[in-house]
Amino acid sequence: MVPVYVGRLTLLVLSLRRQWTALGLMALGVFGLGDVGLWLLGAATPVSLTIALDVAPGELAVNSLTKTIVMTSPGSNVVTFFDGDKQTVIGTTAIRDDAALAIALNPQADRVYVTSFRGHVWVLNGARGTVLDDISVGKYPLGLAVNPATGRVYATSSDQSSVAVIDGASDAVINTIKVGLNPVGVAVNPVTGRVYVANMYGNSVSVLDGAYGRVLTTIPVGQSPAQVAVNPKTDRVYVTNHQDGTVSVLDGASDRVLSTVAVGADPRAVVVNSATNRVYVADDATSTVTVLDGSTSRLLTKLAVGRDPAAMTVNGVTNRVYVANSGSDAISVIQDRHFGLPQTGLPPPTLPATATEQ
Repeated sequence: MVPVYVGRLTLLVLSLRRQWTALGLMALGVFGLGDVGLWLLGAATPVSLTIALDVAPGELAVNSLTKTIVMTSPGSNVVTFFDGDKQTVIGTTAIRDDAALAIALNPQADRVYVTSFRGHVWVLNGARGTVLDDISVGKYPLGLAVNPATGRVYATSSDQSSVAVIDGASDAVINTIKVGLNPVGVAVNPVTGRVYVANMYGNSVSVLDGAYGRVLTTIPVGQSPAQVAVNPKTDRVYVTNHQDGTVSVLDGASDRVLSTVAVGADPRAVVVNSATNRVYVADDATSTVTVLDGSTSRLLTKLAVGRDPAAMTVNGVTNRVYVANSGSDAISVIQDRHFGLPQTGLPPPTLPATATEQ
């Protein structure tokens, strides 16, 4: 079967459900979808599709309301916008700086926030991609998070060991909070208003009061914590410790470590799908994504993705997990529910009209 190459993207649709047979997929053949070519394969795999890119993907974020996917590229100042339904590029924006780093979205306000190497947060219009503002923060802002309930934006500064708090309405820095040594990842629980900061050189997580802008406590975790994710429904916090290959599971109510889970050689990115209560951890060294049961912290499975999966994002409405594989210039798309794990009461996916289930 010969793939059809059209435009910048080629999607390799690997499998939509395990129950589909190889013959059923082969019968679908090769077809076009808009201006994107699809290559259908018969192998059963949990990866729904792979988006091949012309550049290496950096950070990812997705707007669950518009399904727009936003991507940065290492060493580039270009921010790319994708249509989440068609998987096509709908626009690019170049920020006036040397390189875009972290990225975060406010779906309600349709704002995109991008940090740059020299210490700025760029505010973009989510629909048009136009630059609305440029906010100066601390040097090397490697982490970025938004509280959609308050509109506040939190940017870590690894150089100054601090977190800049930005008011989303005025685009002004309203506070700068000192945290642990070399903060990288940051995440917000919009229900409690608490902010969690992974201090890589401090082997700790700083817990901030988002309303009053102060450090509530500091929790020791594993070696070199890199990224952090929160499930606001369960008030659980997940921290990747990339030097010792573990994930620390924290209880947001008591600020204590509930468990430490071994996940791989070099875990970096972590996301939580609160709709299914599953935790996804990208292992850069083994090019896999580990899936954990959020209720028990038990390892459910490991999924093969592209090389060097360094970043992830999740759409809790469509239950799609996007994995940025910087070593293979591709984005793996995992459809949560499609690989034989417990379905947690979710409805079955809608299949194409030409496909049949066995």
